[in-house]
Amino acid sequence: DPYYQFTDWFSVNATVRAHVAPGDAFVFVQAYPIVVVRSFSAFAGHALAGPNVPSDVPETLRWIGQQRLRRVWYVENQPDFADPDFAVRRALRQRRPLVGAWVEPKAYAANSVDIELYGAAR
Repeated sequence: DPYYQFTDWFSVNATVRAHVAPGDAFVFVQAYPIVVVRSFSAFAGHALAGPNVPSDVPETLRWIGQQRLRRVWYVENQPDFADPDFAVRRALRQRRPLVGAWVEPKAYAANSVDIELYGAAR
């Protein structure tokens, strides 16, 4: 049923696990997803950050800047609350090459997950 398709973090984990490399970093744009996935096999042992509320965006952008030599995964679910202006995505797109993109489509945007992998900073 397309209307009862909640976010499938296990599917997200499997997608990322197929492409993740040692040293990759992850930025999550949704309120508190790190609590859910920090122990999942694709994310465990990697640097994780992200805004939980809009006031966290500047610190998240500084953190991304500190990851200059790492590939950075952008994992977005319900961004309207944490980053309504899409500043994190825009910063990544301006400063890094896009390596890959995946989407977990759902009937409701709130249940979808967009995943983008960016290379090292230019």
